[in-house]
This record gives sequence, C-alpha cells and structure tokens, in this order.
Amino acid sequence: MKDELITKETAILAKEKEFNNGCGFLWGEYDGYEGLHWMDNFNQFNNDKQFSAPTQSLLQCWLREIYDIQVYAYSNTIYIKNNVSKHKDYVVYINGEAINDARDGEFRTYEQALEIGLQVALERI
Repeated sequence: MKDELITKETAILAKEKEFNNGCGFLWGEYDGYEGLHWMDNFNQFNNDKQFSAPTQSLLQCWLREIYDIQVYAYSNTIYIKNNVSKHKDYVVYINGEAINDARDGEFRTYEQALEIGLQVALERI
C-alpha cells in the first residue's frame, strides 16, 4: 500500500491556505522541468511556481489539527442479486456533512474521494 500524494490542484490550494509542513515532493517548475519533483521543501521557501506535495493523510491531519476540519470518505458498496457486488462508491464527508450522494457512482476509489474532500475543505477556509 502507498499513501497517495495530493494533486497539483490541491497543492496550489494548500499553499494559498498557508500549508507549510515539510514535504519530500514538490509540484511545479524546477531545473527546467514542470511536474512532480522528489525533493525536501517547505512552501514558505518555494517560489510562486512551486507547491509542496504532501500525502493525502498529512494534509488531512493538518486540516484537522489547524482548522478542526474532519475530512473522510466512507465506502458504500452497491449490491445486485445474490449479494454479488456490482461496484463501490465512496461518500465524502466534511465535519460529518456528506458532500456527494452515495448512489451517484462518482468516486470509485477511496483516494479519489478523499482528494475531492480535501479540495472542498481547503476552499471553505
């Protein structure tokens, strides 16, 4: 299992909200290359085109500890005849409030759902 890094879009929002924990990855431009870079960094020392890329769980923890915002996803498996699983869908919650419907099939992975929840939580700050 691997803890997922946040996307560049989420990293940009996190920097705007003053996320400044140390990270081992960086989104943005470095040494003539645009993308994800493996390097220790802090947003306070990054230039305007560089954004710290924490794991989803680190950003989730930061939101909880700094802003008292709980972000989590819950699996809702949809069943068909004879209890055979048709597919899973994830519901994203921010402080206990669902931000999507369990029946919409929008999020097929936990990480995909959590990423959207992190973005929405950052936008609410």
